[in-house]
Amino acid sequence: MLFLSHFLADFFASFPSPLSPYFIGVYGVDSRTIAMVIATLSLLSSLSQIFFATRPLFQKSEVQFYISLSLLILPWSLIPFSSHIYTLFLILVVAFLANASFHPQGAALSGESGSQGITLFVSGGIAGAALGPIFITWIVSSGGISGIVPLTLGIWICWTILFLIILRKRDYNISSSIPRQKFSLQFFLPLLPIWIMVSIRTFFTDIFHTFVPIYLNFQGYSLVMGGMLLSGGVMSGLLANSIGSRIRTQFNNRLVNLLSFGGLGVAILIFTRAEGIISLTLSYLLADFSSFLSMSTNVCEAQDLFPQHRAFASSVAMGLSWAFGHFLHLLYSSLLGNQVTLVIESAGFFSLGMTVFLLLFPSFFQRKAYCGVESS
Repeated sequence: MLFLSHFLADFFASFPSPLSPYFIGVYGVDSRTIAMVIATLSLLSSLSQIFFATRPLFQKSEVQFYISLSLLILPWSLIPFSSHIYTLFLILVVAFLANASFHPQGAALSGESGSQGITLFVSGGIAGAALGPIFITWIVSSGGISGIVPLTLGIWICWTILFLIILRKRDYNISSSIPRQKFSLQFFLPLLPIWIMVSIRTFFTDIFHTFVPIYLNFQGYSLVMGGMLLSGGVMSGLLANSIGSRIRTQFNNRLVNLLSFGGLGVAILIFTRAEGIISLTLSYLLADFSSFLSMSTNVCEAQDLFPQHRAFASSVAMGLSWAFGHFLHLLYSSLLGNQVTLVIESAGFFSLGMTVFLLLFPSFFQRKAYCGVESS
């Protein structure tokens, strides 16, 4: 149930970027405007996760769960009727805020099944993010933007029916109580190492995913090539996410992050020096594989630190961390955005620098005893 829910959440959240050429043509705006709209939506969604994690909107968890999924799906059916860029922005704000309200609650519920539940939950999001761009571009190119209406309504109806069936059978206890914790430094400081690692990883991957299609275009490759690499990289993350979870279980989360940052740094530097489609593809897939190694392990670590406040811990390990990573990406791109190769290479060197930092200061990234959880 949570796998499918996260699949749908990230499936729809992946639509704006591949549809940006359509938005530019329809609304008569430049690429910078669309890029700023998408970046603002990402920041707003990530930052608001901490709000939704600490303030319940409804008394029953299943009510918020259903409304969140409905509101992140249904607004997309209004896109064909949007006549102005500001209307588009308002529609997408509703969808992205609903997406933000879903993530901490979904992660908290999946955490009740332990690390395997979180791994499965994250895998659903990875699969949705991988298939979304391919699916929506095919729908729009085949039948126009109006094709999004039956798509969204059909998915919502099927989701509603499935939700009611599962709720009726109570095979999954979605009504379980999720304690809410107000944000405070006392609760944030134990999560600081995780916040740092996820924020920096998000910064590096944002740079890589944004500038690789541009880099490939400069090298004479088509836009289709860039899109295929993006989707293939995310799909490789499904395997990496599972492997990372196993490494954390057998060893520790610090080792997972060491392998993640080290592999990402090496792969990026190989990518910028690669010649030929095979070497470019392999190095790109290695970079994404490495970055996804720690995708669910840091969420697991955060929830282990706060077993009684999983939603709060998840919102820090996901939304708050992603928001800061997105902010660093915007700041860095505004300064060096025209130096495409330099920006990509610097992400590789910075990632290797983070690997060295993890090696030099191992105690900072060890789990602290908190909330009845022993150190490891």
